[in-house]
Amino acid sequence: MFGKMEGSVLTEEMIAELKSPLPAEALYRQNNLTMIKPIYVIERLNTVFGIGGWQTQTCPIDKEGQSVVCKTTLSVSAYNIYHESYGSCTNKDIGFAYKGAETDAINKIGSFLGIGMDVYKGKVVKGEDGECTSISENSRCRKTNEGNKCNLTLKSHVNKGGENYIVLEEIDELKNEQELMFFYNNIIKTCNYNERRQWAIKRLNKRASTLSIQVSFE
Repeated sequence: MFGKMEGSVLTEEMIAELKSPLPAEALYRQNNLTMIKPIYVIERLNTVFGIGGWQTQTCPIDKEGQSVVCKTTLSVSAYNIYHESYGSCTNKDIGFAYKGAETDAINKIGSFLGIGMDVYKGKVVKGEDGECTSISENSRCRKTNEGNKCNLTLKSHVNKGGENYIVLEEIDELKNEQELMFFYNNIIKTCNYNERRQWAIKRLNKRASTLSIQVSFE
């Protein structure tokens, strides 16, 4: 556990530990998305705040058949941290459904504290082959398996005024989740024209739907 600081302020060391990348084994694939195993979020909370240094309270909100929704609140009293979120899970064993909903909410709360930030930003993805790929602003995101390459060649996206510009037609050429995320993070997010950016996001969501990739861009 990291040392506490007077005034209930997180130290730079604690913040860095919260945001530090998760190990590859913490990630898994589900419905074409990169997910985080909850136990690694819990482990990170224990590492930073100590076992017993943080608490959660979970309340059932809704239940329909085998699906449940819970509201979970995380508090770290020593640092005046308080976050709440909702989680959901479907399981024929209702006990596992409630537990799954709780850990789903804990994962989301962890993201508020910076845990798994690179994954939520789409900078790190895990392929079907189990390999993690890091996507940076200057990379072209390569995958080693021939069946699912991200070998994206982009046209010029800077106009004469030096402003980032989106070539909408390129979105229809994107082939997989890695290329979608690369285009979103490196082109759409940096576009100077809000109206064209909104058009591009709609087109990107449509392309994801066409490819049966369950991801939503905002």
